[in-house]
Amino acid sequence: MNYILDHVGIAVRSIDDALPFYINVLNGVLEDRYTSEMPGVEVHVAVVRTDDKIIELLEPTNKNSPIARFIKQRGKGVHHLAYRVEDLDKAIQEGRKNGVRFLDDTLRTNTRGRRLIYINPVSTDGTLMELCEYPNSESQVSESQVSDTACGQKSVKIHREWTNEGQKPKLDKRDYNSLKRTRHSH
Repeated sequence: MNYILDHVGIAVRSIDDALPFYINVLNGVLEDRYTSEMPGVEVHVAVVRTDDKIIELLEPTNKNSPIARFIKQRGKGVHHLAYRVEDLDKAIQEGRKNGVRFLDDTLRTNTRGRRLIYINPVSTDGTLMELCEYPNSESQVSESQVSDTACGQKSVKIHREWTNEGQKPKLDKRDYNSLKRTRHSH
């Protein structure tokens, strides 16, 4: 089984406050922004690509969400590392054979079609890790493939606009305000 680093999840208090660093300093590209109000998830997500790496900025939707609890206990910063696998069920089975403990209640398909589960940090010497697969073999799922979550919400894809030369524009306050309005707040 191959395990390929898929993304790094970073807990932030405010995506809008954190985003300028990832866009303007690290030259990242905001690829997606969505909210999941599914119980046990409750998070706003901004997906930023920097060259060939993905960073997910994770902002709590309420003071009792898992990300809010994480920030309260550990502070802002790296929340988890996610590894992509070709067959999630097989990876879970192999992990269990090797004594890996999973947080079984986290097994789900997110609003973007990514199947995932978290590994209990007891098995990783303290680091929260996610295993994930993209059943459609793409890291991005088209809008027609996005299924409703448990609360009936669909996420909205943010489409980026770049020049023909592929240059990344610097975003100003109007751009951030526009992005804020596209976010769900159920």
